Amino acid sequence: RMGSRSLGRWRCRRSGLLRRMFTTELHHLEFPAPKGSKSCEKPLVIAHGLLGCAENWRMMSKRLAAATGRDVYALSLRNHGESPHVDSMSLQDMTEDLLAFMDTNNIDSAAIMGHSLGGKVAMSTSLVHPERVERVVALDIAPIDYETKAPESWRVIVQIVDAMSKLDLDAVEGRAHADQTLKQWIRNAGIRQHAMQNLKRGPGGKWRWRCNLDTIASWLGELSKFEFKEGEIRSVEKACPVHIVRGSKSSYVLDTFVCSIFHYFPKANLITIEDAGHWLHVDQPEKFVEVVTEVLARDDTMATSCRGGTTR
Repeated sequence: RMGSRSLGRWRCRRSGLLRRMFTTELHHLEFPAPKGSKSCEKPLVIAHGLLGCAENWRMMSKRLAAATGRDVYALSLRNHGESPHVDSMSLQDMTEDLLAFMDTNNIDSAAIMGHSLGGKVAMSTSLVHPERVERVVALDIAPIDYETKAPESWRVIVQIVDAMSKLDLDAVEGRAHADQTLKQWIRNAGIRQHAMQNLKRGPGGKWRWRCNLDTIASWLGELSKFEFKEGEIRSVEKACPVHIVRGSKSSYVLDTFVCSIFHYFPKANLITIEDAGHWLHVDQPEKFVEVVTEVLARDDTMATSCRGGTTR
């Protein structure tokens, strides 16, 4: 006869097996904490933003593994990077993918850090399965519907995806030519480079998008949202500590979003990195490592409310 602890483990293994049957196996990069520096058994799992991939986080993951003393895993979400292309791309799908990754790699609990879309996946995971998430670090993203509450920020994302869809890949002569063509729709050079990191040569030397652009475009409306079906959220009171780190020059996490943040995460901690935009880890890498290292080392029983937050 099983004891309660053994029964719990059996149920966990069974749910993990069922989850892997209905999820997408994510490509990932692994960065162990340097020998002798490991200070925490719970790893850090990183999820990128829309149109990104695990490779974008290679150098920063190495730095964070050394600075935090944690093993670091950088994931490519479904339809991104080297992860499989599939037709469905809901927030719930990506949450289950992340949990399946943890099951496959025998990770009972982890700190989850996500940038932009990846931050929504991290926050979703903490609400649906709080027992699997030690803490969340959400980078320049809030738990809101961006299409309705931040239409200007969302319009930029739609324009990027639309521009990529308009590019005639058969006519592309090279990366410089593609960049010049995209310039008529995307004026910002940094944003164009973010989009063009997905431009790769396929079989026969033809240019293609590495991400599953058609599926991403068809799911954009859903990806702007942060919604759950009745009963999906365990309890906001059981949610793990959540730290939202924003860039001072970004409009993705405004002070007016605080009520929405409190709705899901009553004890959320808001940190602002000065002179940083949406890609705050690129704009201010030194300060970013400092902030994330401090957040991951924090005794979160002392976490402060996001009413006012802190500036670094």
